[in-house]
Amino acid sequence: MIYRVLHAAKFVARSAVTRTKLNNPLVYTRCQDVSLKITRCKKYLTSEGKKNEDHSDENEDRNVNIKAFAALAVIGSAIGAFINIRAYERRKKKEQVATEGPSYGAPKLGGDYMLIDQNGKLLGSKDLLGKWVFIYFGFTYCPDICPNELMKLREVMKILEKGGKDQALQPVFITIDPERDGPQQLKDYLLDWDPRIIGLTGSPDQISEVCQKFRVYYSKAYVGSKPTDYLIDHSVMFYLMNPRGEMTEYFGQNVLVQDMATKIASHMENYK
Repeated sequence: MIYRVLHAAKFVARSAVTRTKLNNPLVYTRCQDVSLKITRCKKYLTSEGKKNEDHSDENEDRNVNIKAFAALAVIGSAIGAFINIRAYERRKKKEQVATEGPSYGAPKLGGDYMLIDQNGKLLGSKDLLGKWVFIYFGFTYCPDICPNELMKLREVMKILEKGGKDQALQPVFITIDPERDGPQQLKDYLLDWDPRIIGLTGSPDQISEVCQKFRVYYSKAYVGSKPTDYLIDHSVMFYLMNPRGEMTEYFGQNVLVQDMATKIASHMENYK
């Protein structure tokens, strides 16, 4: 009996304590905080989901932009390559025309002229009629280009000697520097290359007129304080004139010696 009374009292006491805790504002607030935290957690998870979804969308947009940029880059590269190829083809055609000359017809180059040779005598284009004339425009103070071209001229003459055609070809060197290239200067200079070369000079006006007839470009570039301290930039070309004094073909700087000799021999054989 006593045990039952004590047990009932203990139960009542526990119930009272429980009611007291539930009615306690601090305890209620803590419970409310737990509820708020759970709600906030749900809201946080929801917002994080949206952020993740937005982030996924951004990544997808970024991937699309990267793919589009890559596609544009490929297309741009293809267009650039096509333009470069076409430009290269046009440049090669121009170089071929400049180095080999026309394949048919005769350009309107050349004409009558009267100059002074390395022996101090007058010599003109009419004095050279009846021979094939191989003309080069240069100057004796040229540091590199003219020596290279005269070396090619000498080699062409050697090749033509083997076929006996050198006697029909008259090489001519016309200076574009009449102020420094007088007859004696030309004579001394050309003997070092080939004694068969005729050197021609004249007054500045005479040289200018001949260069205009052959469309030869030249321009002085001063390298010192003295009036004679200059070099001359000029076009590099050989002109082949037939025995009638007509322009037959011209050869640029890039034409090989053997090719020049072969074409000159061919023109001689086919000349009528």
